[in-house]
Amino acid sequence: MNNKTILLSGAHGVGKGFYLRNTLSKCNAFTILEASKLISQYKKADDAGYKKVIDVSDNQQVLLTALTAEQLKITGTIILDGHLCILNASEEIENIPENFLKKASICGIILLQDEPQNIIKRQSERDGSELEYNIIKMIQQKELEYCEDLLSKYSLPYNIIKPTCSYQEFIKIINEM
Repeated sequence: MNNKTILLSGAHGVGKGFYLRNTLSKCNAFTILEASKLISQYKKADDAGYKKVIDVSDNQQVLLTALTAEQLKITGTIILDGHLCILNASEEIENIPENFLKKASICGIILLQDEPQNIIKRQSERDGSELEYNIIKMIQQKELEYCEDLLSKYSLPYNIIKPTCSYQEFIKIINEM
């Protein structure tokens, strides 16, 4: 592979796709891949309820297959719009497997975080449904804890940004990873 892959993670509705489209719209230096679209190329969606995944490990294996195929075709920096923590069918917050991050050659993580009430508003406007305030708050906290664990175990760097992070700040973070 002749690229580096950075994971942009955040709770459903935090605005990852919106942020990337608006911040990098005039920049062709990065390839943006959406985890959910990559998974859907290889697997029919399983319905476990709003923003819930039936088998997190299986989904990540499918994502790894799709991402690896894309990484072989792409030169330069890839930004993967995805999740570190996912709500499973039992409504528990589950970390994606560590081996996914290693096998996918993730070289850094950027957490996009916002106030839970802002995320709820976005979910409601976009989907007509929303997760509970406490679930969003817990997802964001678990993502942060997971990043700390990954930094400690593997020296995998991470940064936290808000939706107001400027283009210049974002580029600086990417270049430092």
